[in-house]
Amino acid sequence: AEAVRTNKDADLFTAQAGVLARLGKVDEAKAACENGLAQAPNNQQLLLLKEAIGLVSAQHSTSLSEDAKAARRVIEALRAYAVETSNPPELIRQLRVITEQEPTFYPGWSVLSAQLQGQGRYEEAAETAQTAMRIMPGDPRPARLAVDALLLVNEPRRALAAADEWSRRSRPDSYQADTTMAALHIRLGSPTNASQVLKPWVERISGDPEAAPILVRLLAAVDILRGNEEEAWALVKPRVDRDPQWLAHAIEISRDLIQIKAPINASVSWLDRVTNQWRPGTEDTLRIAQARMDIATTTGSESDVLLAIQTLDRLRSMPDQSEWHERGGMLLRIAAERMLGRSSDAAQHARQ
Repeated sequence: AEAVRTNKDADLFTAQAGVLARLGKVDEAKAACENGLAQAPNNQQLLLLKEAIGLVSAQHSTSLSEDAKAARRVIEALRAYAVETSNPPELIRQLRVITEQEPTFYPGWSVLSAQLQGQGRYEEAAETAQTAMRIMPGDPRPARLAVDALLLVNEPRRALAAADEWSRRSRPDSYQADTTMAALHIRLGSPTNASQVLKPWVERISGDPEAAPILVRLLAAVDILRGNEEEAWALVKPRVDRDPQWLAHAIEISRDLIQIKAPINASVSWLDRVTNQWRPGTEDTLRIAQARMDIATTTGSESDVLLAIQTLDRLRSMPDQSEWHERGGMLLRIAAERMLGRSSDAAQHARQ
């Protein structure tokens, strides 16, 4: 400690944090990491050690007394990797040994899965998370880990099964698991199942003005699919009125509906209602143009393409548009002109 006080070297903070962590002094170890990062914010050794200490201390208590041996082994493996070896395969080998010998210590599995993902070994990370889920049948954490890992390998159906298990293990407080399940049902084209999963949480989502936008959008899309546009409107309108940045999410709901293959008239009706209610700025006007083009691409209707072009004309007249907005608008206009068979106009815009 005296050396650290007199010499603000990041390596000394790293060594101090490692010693404190191995002694089970979690708060002091975290403080050492924070002090070191204040001196060297991008020091990878300190960042990795801080992550390790956080993972192994994320138990039901604030100390490392539970599973202390396994916790110290994980920290030591990460400390050695960060400070001494920088050998990813060796770190993964050590973590595999720890999980084999301490199979019910969840942070070991979590760190192993994260390190595999960091090395681009996503399939192995997914298998690791599923193994942890099987070994710890009553713990919701490995099930959640499996959901994330399976989504990284584009396995939404298996992720849904893991989310169902996560929900079962988390009850009665299965909010995060259930909303994840609902999003996966929507992704897989099952809005009815999404509605059923969200049913116990509708009041919580609706009544929380700070609810995550993705959850509000999900609930609104489910309401619209069930023919309850008014309920969706009552959910979204107060949020936009209170915070203009929410207009972007209101617009995106029309695109969400297209993505989940809702009847196209539902998307059109919603977008018309949004554009009639609020005056969008440059960013949201471009977003509306994109939504109009999505609708036109789905319907193939000339009138829908013309509505997109009208929106692009409004965008072009806005004095505050950036080069990025101008470029985005031009690309959409080229696509619109081509859809109308105006090849020469599209070519002219492309040259511009």
